[in-house]
Amino acid sequence: MLPTIYYRIRGVFDALRLPMVVKPALGGLLVGLIGLVAPPLLSGGYGYMELALRGGLGMAAGILLLLSFGKLIATSFTIGSGGSGGVFAPMLFVGVFLGAALAALLKALGVPGISPTALALAGMAAVFAGVARVPLAALFMVIGMTQGHALIVPVTLAVVVSFWVQSNLSAKFRDQILYRSQRHDPTQLSP
Repeated sequence: MLPTIYYRIRGVFDALRLPMVVKPALGGLLVGLIGLVAPPLLSGGYGYMELALRGGLGMAAGILLLLSFGKLIATSFTIGSGGSGGVFAPMLFVGVFLGAALAALLKALGVPGISPTALALAGMAAVFAGVARVPLAALFMVIGMTQGHALIVPVTLAVVVSFWVQSNLSAKFRDQILYRSQRHDPTQLSP
């Protein structure tokens, strides 16, 4: 989903007939407006991710989903406008919050034995695997973070499904890598 949103927003910015130096400023303005509504989206979100991984966010599933989507949009505005930023931390944020949203939803439905930590980790690995297209790295990252093997099966399932969806349902962007597309031609920076 991140590559799709990113490329659409980048297409909008590319179509704007504005000087190259104005586009990142416009992207920054849009991100700032998002930050007025949801300040956690302005940072890397590491503190919020840690809370989610400890199961301590205590937010409703809908709020967690909105924050995930907001982070996708804010990141896409930043990078798509030509601004400076990466996708690693934002994709981890989105994954953790999607996993936490699923945990909150399942708990609200009364499903017993739900581990918010396990679902947040699985979400983080799944989003990382899908966006960066590195399923094994995502799996090993979670195993390394947890220093255990208890989550191998659910995380592997999440990673495989995410990688399959990204590989098969995003055919339009199959050969485009988000990291590679962030490079800019230095000659375009002149007024």
